[in-house]
Amino acid sequence: MTEDQVFILAGPVHAGKTSFLLRFLQGARDDGLPVNGILSLASFQGSSRKGYDAFDLNTRDSYPLLRTDPDPDWLRVGPFGMIPEGLQRAEAAITDTGRSNLTVIDEMGHLELAGRGFWPGFQVVMERRQPALVVVRLELVPRFQKAIHARTHIFRFYADGLAEDMHSRLFS
Repeated sequence: MTEDQVFILAGPVHAGKTSFLLRFLQGARDDGLPVNGILSLASFQGSSRKGYDAFDLNTRDSYPLLRTDPDPDWLRVGPFGMIPEGLQRAEAAITDTGRSNLTVIDEMGHLELAGRGFWPGFQVVMERRQPALVVVRLELVPRFQKAIHARTHIFRFYADGLAEDMHSRLFS
């Protein structure tokens, strides 16, 4: 794997990309392959989605990130508001590369393409030439590639042998 490469896991909304990554990255961790960054896990109250929690891949901590009942001062992300403290912790998880071989960011969307949200943390990772795996909605991939000015490799979520291909390219 080259140091300046960005890997993109691309797929449709609510396809299961985060659930897949949670299982895949647990396998990498079990194999002794250190990763850092965050996954955005859906948070529910009963059967209603109340937002998303950040899951820190290094510390294994979860904390509120997005909620449907936002404070007026919070960044808006569609129907959600981004909790400032959650964003600060997520940025720390993204930029604290330590002994990690890979930084994971779930996900890079419209907010990031506007230079907000996880974008500043992602820029730090890029400046360090740290390999990154980012989740990007399929329709945003061309805009994301144009914005980052780096070599990319796209993993298509529904591709046969996805886990094996990712493991080979990310950790070999």
